[in-house]
Amino acid sequence: MSSEEEFFAELRPQIAEVIGTAVMQLLVEKADISKGSIIEQIQVLWQEGNADLPVELALDVLMLPKE
Repeated sequence: MSSEEEFFAELRPQIAEVIGTAVMQLLVEKADISKGSIIEQIQVLWQEGNADLPVELALDVLMLPKE
């Protein structure tokens, strides 16, 4: 496993936690769940100053274009 793969493997649980927290908040609010709404919720929960690497990577993963 390359060092890049190890890096992302170590961050995967934190990225999943960020996405999961956003989904849970949307469920509590009884909002529609879509990639867009999850992205928006992450941006609301982690304002620019509070965003850390797992938050940024979660947003990057969600914003990847379909292949």
